[in-house]
Amino acid sequence: MLTSVDLGEHNTLLAAVIDGYSSGFAISDATDPNHPLLYVNKAFEALSGYTAEDVLCRNSRLLSAEPEGSEKRVRLRKTVAELGPAPCLAAWW
Repeated sequence: MLTSVDLGEHNTLLAAVIDGYSSGFAISDATDPNHPLLYVNKAFEALSGYTAEDVLCRNSRLLSAEPEGSEKRVRLRKTVAELGPAPCLAAWW
């Protein structure tokens, strides 16, 4: 069983791992009908071309809102093609 001290240390470690993860990572609020993004890591920013400031409190559908052939969509498609498939985890609470 985790104590409050252990939980704090666990959360700090988890936050560091997520922030340093090489794959894009985003957390949204599933309790809000619009599912606004609450957190994105640096890899998400690099992959998508959006800064955290651009996307936080917005729905992730904004990633597909760019017109076909726009600079951001071309960059995202190119990056995914270069890096190949990546493991993906989706979790709902």
